[in-house]
Amino acid sequence: MSRLKDSKNVYDNIPIPDRLEETVASAIAQAAARRKEGNGVPDQPAMDRRDRKKWRRRCRVISGCGLAAAAALTVVVAVGVNTSPTFAEEIRGIPVIGAIVRLFTAESWQSDTDDAGISVEVPGIEMIRGETKNLAEEINEEIKAKCDAYAAAAVERAKEYKKAFLDTGGTEAEWKEHDIQIRVWYELKSQNDSHLSFTVSGSENWVSAYSETYYYNIDLTNGRYLSLEDLLGPGYMEKANESIRAQIKAREADSEVKFFTKAEGGFETVTADTPFYINEKGNPVVVFEKYEIAPGALGRPEFEIERQTEEKAPAETTAKERMTEEQAESGGLDNFSVDQSEAEAFAGRIQKAVAEQDLEALADCISFPTYIGFPDEGVVVSTREEFLAFGKEKIFTADLISSIKNTDITALEASMAGFHMQEQSEERKPGITFGIVDGKLAVNGINY
Repeated sequence: MSRLKDSKNVYDNIPIPDRLEETVASAIAQAAARRKEGNGVPDQPAMDRRDRKKWRRRCRVISGCGLAAAAALTVVVAVGVNTSPTFAEEIRGIPVIGAIVRLFTAESWQSDTDDAGISVEVPGIEMIRGETKNLAEEINEEIKAKCDAYAAAAVERAKEYKKAFLDTGGTEAEWKEHDIQIRVWYELKSQNDSHLSFTVSGSENWVSAYSETYYYNIDLTNGRYLSLEDLLGPGYMEKANESIRAQIKAREADSEVKFFTKAEGGFETVTADTPFYINEKGNPVVVFEKYEIAPGALGRPEFEIERQTEEKAPAETTAKERMTEEQAESGGLDNFSVDQSEAEAFAGRIQKAVAEQDLEALADCISFPTYIGFPDEGVVVSTREEFLAFGKEKIFTADLISSIKNTDITALEASMAGFHMQEQSEERKPGITFGIVDGKLAVNGINY
């Protein structure tokens, strides 16, 4: 979100003549009225009332692709897996853990026109288990439909804004300074053997009313959407409400910014349609829209709802308490029970092998079979010999060397997938994931 905020700050600081403010606003309102009446607006996918309710319950997706209103755009389609810094490796390259589902970039493209700059990353999901594949197809079709609708509307809004700006005295040069940007992206929130949680966002930096984020929480075991009740159990509303009220009180005590009161339209209760995502601890994080329960300065307020109350949270239990029979048979270790110094030492081995471009040394760190997400395709490498056959040039790219070199191995954190070695950056960076495999640390994924 930081790049979006930076772009908005730049835009907000560009001076606009006072005489244009009122007339531009009026022209935009008139354009919106014409659009509502159906004059010159691209067709939108038809949805009946039941479908709209179903879509909202499943957490709507705003995205951008297939611009009917911008046929002259050059579209570059790149199929690859998600490499967001937050959880990039966790879903992309770990067949041992992520054998049920794969989240990938279905379409990725950028374009600059006279009206606006557009950057789009559209996600898709692929489910491996046969009984869940229909759900994946349904989700991908819904995402695609919403992509087309949002993109067409976003381009239309930018065109109308430009026309209003020029018609009311603005110049082409002044318009260029506004640097209108339409951006679509997605972010993986968490994933393990039982669930997948990710968000898809769309924004236009010139008007906050069209900046939205939507949420997907998928039960991989039963092939359906997860609800707050699924995660919190019976009485989920009161559990969530009690937690949110307590957090609001604590935040107000620590800040001069106050949430809206009930009389002002502030928080009252969660519902079955309240948006949320699942964090890496397995807790639902409830999200409210900007201005929904608090002043705009607080952005989109988020509230993590602890699933465990009387018992200790997983991060607070000991390794022995977390140990399953399978873990005991494999040496009694999981990723969360690995000592920080041990993880740091193993990461140091990987850094050294990559820095020296020592293919043999890196192979010594890998547990086969392993997944390698090359830029052009993802492959499962079954043996050490297959890995060595790729050669140094294909494995040790300049971007991978730089990313691993700049990884802070003293700050590695365990997740279900393991430990992610990747340079923290707003841009995509290659990375290497390692974790407990057969009772010892080993690399289980490389992604570019």
